[in-house]
Amino acid sequence: MSQHSFRRQRLQALVEVIHAVLVSVEDESDPVPGSSQLQADWGEVVAGVQNRLRYGAEWPDASGVGPTEPTVEASPPPPPPPPPPPPPPPPPPPPPPEWCAAPAVVAETWQKDDAGASASYFALPTGGVVFGGSEPSTSDEVRFSVVGLDSACMPDSLSWLTLPTPLLFTNPTPPPTLFISQWWDAGAVKGGGTTWKVTLTVTADYPTYPGGDCECVNPVTGQLGGPVPSAPFQLDIGKRSDDIVLIGWIDAAQVPLSTTGVDADLLDVYPPSGPSPFKADECLANLGFLSWGITAFGTGGASWDLGDNPDHPNRTYWLNWQFKYTGNPDPLTVLEQSGGTADFRDPSDSYFDYARYQTYVDDKTNYKLVNRFQAKWYGGQTPGEPEALFNLRAEAMIGTTENPCGIAGAFPGQSGPKNETLYDLVTAGGWSKQGHINDGSPDVYGVRGFATLSSMGFDPEVYGRIYWENIGSKISWTPGIGAYAPGGSLQVYPTYYLFYNGSQGAVYPQAAEPKANFKPAPYPFGLDPCTNPVQPGGRCGDAESPASPGSGSPAFSVEN
Repeated sequence: MSQHSFRRQRLQALVEVIHAVLVSVEDESDPVPGSSQLQADWGEVVAGVQNRLRYGAEWPDASGVGPTEPTVEASPPPPPPPPPPPPPPPPPPPPPPEWCAAPAVVAETWQKDDAGASASYFALPTGGVVFGGSEPSTSDEVRFSVVGLDSACMPDSLSWLTLPTPLLFTNPTPPPTLFISQWWDAGAVKGGGTTWKVTLTVTADYPTYPGGDCECVNPVTGQLGGPVPSAPFQLDIGKRSDDIVLIGWIDAAQVPLSTTGVDADLLDVYPPSGPSPFKADECLANLGFLSWGITAFGTGGASWDLGDNPDHPNRTYWLNWQFKYTGNPDPLTVLEQSGGTADFRDPSDSYFDYARYQTYVDDKTNYKLVNRFQAKWYGGQTPGEPEALFNLRAEAMIGTTENPCGIAGAFPGQSGPKNETLYDLVTAGGWSKQGHINDGSPDVYGVRGFATLSSMGFDPEVYGRIYWENIGSKISWTPGIGAYAPGGSLQVYPTYYLFYNGSQGAVYPQAAEPKANFKPAPYPFGLDPCTNPVQPGGRCGDAESPASPGSGSPAFSVEN
C-alpha cells in the first residue's frame, strides 16, 4: 500500500473517533462545563480533516503549520465531447408539374412532275398542296413525322388520325406509335375530283401516375397526363393529269391504191409496188410539174393527163400513191425495235420513260404530228370557282415527209397557225377548261400538187372544187369534272395512236381515202387563189399563215 493511501486511512479513522466523542458529549443530559466550546473546537478539527481528505492535503507537520491551499495531484480533465452534427436539412418540395408537350405534325413530299426522277423530298407546310394522278408515277408521295415532344418527358404512345384509304394508292405501313426523328411513309396520293382537303392529327398519350419522372399537366384537361392532340395539319391534294401523247402517222397499209383505169405510163413512173430507182428523176420532175398547176404530163416518151373530172382514175391513183409512199413506220414497231416494248414505259413498266420518248420524236420521219399535253391544278371545286393551273408539258411537233421517189432527203412539214396554242377558258357550265392544239401540214409544194389534182382541169360548176385541209389534234382537260382521260378532237387524217403515261392506249384509224381530208373552203386556206402558179384556191400551199376569212374550222382547231 502506498504511503499516501495509508495516511488517508488513518485520517479517516481519526475523524470517526472524534465524531463519536462529540456525539457522546452531546447526548449527556448534564453537560460538562465547557462542553460547548469543546464541541466547537473539535468540529473545527473535523472540518479541517475533511477538507484535507477532500483535497488531498498533508496533515500538519510538527510545527503545526500545514499548507494554506490543498494540493491536488490529478490528471487534467478530459476535453469536452464534440457537439452533435446538425440535423440534415429537410428535402426540397417537389417541383410543380410542367405542361405536357404538345406534338406537332411535319410533312415532306416527293413531287412527281418528272415521273422518272429519283426520290427527292422537300418540306411541305401545313396547307400545302400535293398532286395526285391516276397512277403512282404521276402522283406525289408524302411522309410525316412528329416534332415538339420533350425528350425528358416522353408520352407513352402516339395515336394517328391517318389519311383516308381512298386518298392513297397502297395501304401504308402503320405509323409508329412512339418515335423521334422517324418518318411515316404514307406513299403516293390519289387525285380527287379537283381538290381534297385532308386534316391529319396525332395525339400524344402521357402517363397519368403522380410523382413519376414524366409528371405533367395536360393543357387540354388541366389534369395530370392523358392525351394531348396536335394542331391540325391540313393537306390539300390537287390533281395531276395523265401525260398524254398523240402521234399522228400515215399508215401506208391503209391507203388504197387501185390501178383500174390508170394510164400505163403513169403506172410506169409511179409503180404500185413503190418508187423505182430507174424512174426517180422522172418521178420527181412530174411531181414538180404537178405543183405548178400542170394537168398533162409526159417525159421520156411517156404521157398521161388528169381527165376532165375530179374522180378520174389517174387523179385518184396519183394522189393516193403519194400518201402511200410518204407514209411512216408503225410507231409500235419502232418502239419495239428500240426498247423491246411497244410503248414509252421504262423497263420496269413503272413510269413514262422520257429518254425513249425523246429518242423517238428526235427522228421526225417517224411521224407527221405529235401532240403532248400534261397539266396539274387545284381549286375549282364548284363551277365558277377559280383554279390554279400549271402546264407541265405542252409539245406540238411537226414531222417531215420523205421523198416518195426513192431519193434521199425529206421535206419539212409546215406548222399551222394554231400549232402550239395553249388556251384556258370557262365553259358554258361554269367549269374551266385547258387545251393544247397541234396543227400542221405537208410542205408547200406537196399542198400545191394536191390542189392541182383536186381542183384543176374540169368544170367546177359541174363537179365543185375541194382543197387540202390542215391536219391536227387537240387535247383538253376540264379539271372540275375530275376525269383523267382527256377530251379533245382529231382530224380525220392520218392515223393516231394515243399514249397515256407512256402506255399505248386508243387507236384512231385514218379515213379510208386521203380525199376525205379535202374541203370546199379548207382550214386555213379558205378560197384564196394562187397567182403563181395560177390555181383557183389553195393559197399557193401556205398552211402556216393565219386562217383566211371564210375558211372552215375543223374541231381540232377550235378552242372550246
